[in-house]
Amino acid sequence: MLYSVGAIGRHNVVIAYMPGMGKASAAAVAANCQASFPNIKLAAVAGICGAFPFTPNRDEILFGDVITCEGIVQYDFGRRLPKGFVRKDAL
Repeated sequence: MLYSVGAIGRHNVVIAYMPGMGKASAAAVAANCQASFPNIKLAAVAGICGAFPFTPNRDEILFGDVITCEGIVQYDFGRRLPKGFVRKDAL
């Protein structure tokens, strides 16, 4: 695993470089970070995501926009229907 370490103000920061894209790579990075840095208080994930091109109020989302949210949903945990995304509640 390749890490860069540094500080922002009084906070220690670690940037982990993903070896590839996808869920398996992200899970491996998260597990390795937790093992390498057991006292992590906050983890922030940043990257390029596959998203809808418009917000619910029809504002366009463009490449380079910063998107924040309270949570994310893995694409295979739901279905995109004409009236919106519906999360699966069972296997």
